[in-house]
Amino acid sequence: MALRKPLSAKDLEELEDAAALQNISDMPARVKCATMPWHTLVKVLDDIG
Repeated sequence: MALRKPLSAKDLEELEDAAALQNISDMPARVKCATMPWHTLVKVLDDIG
């Protein structure tokens, strides 16, 4: 979920490459683009599980 709350350095470290998306909530038109792969993965895993 894209929330407008600051992340701590520890949170960003845990996110690894996903930390690049930390400011996506500042660009509402891009939220769907940024989360589409995640929703697709969840759907695929649900379908095969």
